[in-house]
Amino acid sequence: MEYINKNRKLGLSGLMRVMNDAQTLAASIDSCVEALNELIITYNDCTDDSPQIIEQKRQQYPNKIIVVPYPYHVMGINLSDEEYEYVKTLPEDSPHLLASYYNNALKHVNYKYVVKIDADQIYFTEKLAKLRNDIVNGVRQTKLGHIIGKLVGLAFAQSMGSKKLWSQWHPRHYMQYVLVPLFKKQYYKYAISELVKGNVYIALSGVNALKIDNTWYSPMGCQTGYGLWDPYNGEEDTLVFEASNDTYYVPWDLITYKSNNGSHAYIERFEYPNKTKLNIGLIWFHLKPMQKDSYPQFVNYYKEHRHEMIKLSSIENLSYKQILSFGYANEHRKYYYNFVHNYDRKNIKKQLFVLEQFK
Repeated sequence: MEYINKNRKLGLSGLMRVMNDAQTLAASIDSCVEALNELIITYNDCTDDSPQIIEQKRQQYPNKIIVVPYPYHVMGINLSDEEYEYVKTLPEDSPHLLASYYNNALKHVNYKYVVKIDADQIYFTEKLAKLRNDIVNGVRQTKLGHIIGKLVGLAFAQSMGSKKLWSQWHPRHYMQYVLVPLFKKQYYKYAISELVKGNVYIALSGVNALKIDNTWYSPMGCQTGYGLWDPYNGEEDTLVFEASNDTYYVPWDLITYKSNNGSHAYIERFEYPNKTKLNIGLIWFHLKPMQKDSYPQFVNYYKEHRHEMIKLSSIENLSYKQILSFGYANEHRKYYYNFVHNYDRKNIKKQLFVLEQFK
């Protein structure tokens, strides 16, 4: 698929897709836009104030934000049986598919590296800015530090890539638990240097957040059926990648959606050359539970299952065994979250102030 042929400057572009995200949109933009070289915002099918908010932010950040309205109706989630059967008959490049919608936005990036930005997430601004600066300026590390970082990276990649290593008692997971916090800096620099060399993608994760009575909580293994079950979100779907003709989106039939939501989803999957993905921890709070279509359900669930909620300020105290006991996450996800937890758990409390941007 040929869509990026222009010379792109060294830097980091954000790619934000919007549809009826007015409640969290302004806070999301404010939390990330200054940390990026540019923010491409595309929107469609909005029936709320999202287009007006986008225009206000474009005027506020005229040198950062590029707005790309999408004129087509997109069929992605909450599809009826009839819509689902119809959308499967569409050609892969149909403008009515989510994959085409995202590819259209990707055409407009002007910088070498790209990261997906979600409109229902509040970003850790300083950490995102550091990531961009380290990609642009490079990182310095001793040979020993590079070797140590590589060993931690290999332990992570191998654990995620082999079911044999998902055993609760496998020594690599204990090694993660002990070594990741000790050698966090070496691992981070290794991941950045390997991204710049073109050898890996960087994966990012976040924390699910719900505010009740002026206190922020997160679900802890909740089987709510609302799409958010665990404290952490973002497994391998948010990547920092180098934009090229080999990186694009294709249609994806999310067959598990119906069992959890009662309707169908025909969404998108990111297509890219096969490379190792190295996670560098938490970089956002996910506020999907705070949106008006989700909030009442989560509040009601919380009232009935208080033991399945945890204060954001207390997540860092979760133990290794508690991570592995998450009620809904599959085995792969549990050990992914175990790595993220060990890597960045002490940063969560420090970042709670960014939630003040959400009113």
